[in-house]
Amino acid sequence: MLMAGSFHPAIAPFNSLPSGSRSGRLQPLRPGMRRRSRLHGRSRVRLPQAAPLSSSLPRKRRRLGLAIAAALADAGLPAGVLNVVFGNPALISRTLLQSPITRGLTFTGSTEVGKQLGAMAVQTMKRMTLELGGHAPVLIFGDVDPEAAAVSAAAAKFRNAGQVCTSPTRFFVHESIHDRFAATLSELADAIVVGDGFQATTRMGPLAHERRVESMERFVDDARARQIRVSAGGRRCGHQGFFYRPTVLSRADEACLASNVEPFGPLAATAPFRDLDDAIRLANRLPFGLASYVMTHDLRNASAVSEALQSGNVVVNHWQASLPETPFGGHKDSGIGSEGGIEGLQESRRSNM
Repeated sequence: MLMAGSFHPAIAPFNSLPSGSRSGRLQPLRPGMRRRSRLHGRSRVRLPQAAPLSSSLPRKRRRLGLAIAAALADAGLPAGVLNVVFGNPALISRTLLQSPITRGLTFTGSTEVGKQLGAMAVQTMKRMTLELGGHAPVLIFGDVDPEAAAVSAAAAKFRNAGQVCTSPTRFFVHESIHDRFAATLSELADAIVVGDGFQATTRMGPLAHERRVESMERFVDDARARQIRVSAGGRRCGHQGFFYRPTVLSRADEACLASNVEPFGPLAATAPFRDLDDAIRLANRLPFGLASYVMTHDLRNASAVSEALQSGNVVVNHWQASLPETPFGGHKDSGIGSEGGIEGLQESRRSNM
């Protein structure tokens, strides 16, 4: 049975609204549109998250949240099943999670904030589905065309200006083709037109806010201080808005900031690897495991890496880390539980034996 008579807060960031492909946060509501009686008395509270201490949301983002709620109501969702809450995320989260009425939590965001919310939720033994930080590795083996791999990698990396939880960020490329891959990726990054998304020629828009631009500057400053080559970008665009050039750090070492902290922006770091064991070591080095990517024509490499990578989603020879019909979730500090598929529905179900 679905957890009835309770509230289930779903805290979503700006880049993961329920209108996305997975719609994992609203997935448990779908059966209620067909069998309303099973959901009466249960409410899913969706709190759009701007930042942990933000007091407001941009007006367009509020409109989108309300438009989604209105569409669900028009589709027949019973009144009161979905509630959209705006305000101070920290205050609202604390109020909801300390209440014994709420019986579950769904959150997408940083590992730091997820752990804070989880610590509050566990005080009243709430179920949790947490999709947290990623810093996804990409293993590109020597049997692939490095230029072709770079073309697809650029499209995946700079989608939404890199502000995607599954965005490929740490590119580990076999030493025999690393420099060719890095050179092509840098050329493609330099060619991307950054600007107003309503202009036909624009290929990448702005970052979410000024803090993201400042964060990108810290990554680049750290790399330059370590004599790491900034082979593309590395600067903001103009003096207005939150625009930053697509950036590539070539031959980034393991100690630099970009190799250890998720940029969550238009920054890619490349590094060569020697063999299979070295590639797996580099990919598994961090305490994150949301998504990882493998590029190879050798099924033995694909099979070995898929088994060895400590990641909730291992993607071979493409860049789609999640689908509505498949479970999606992280390992280690990248989260708890799953969204999507039957597994996502089970997160909001309770079995009475």
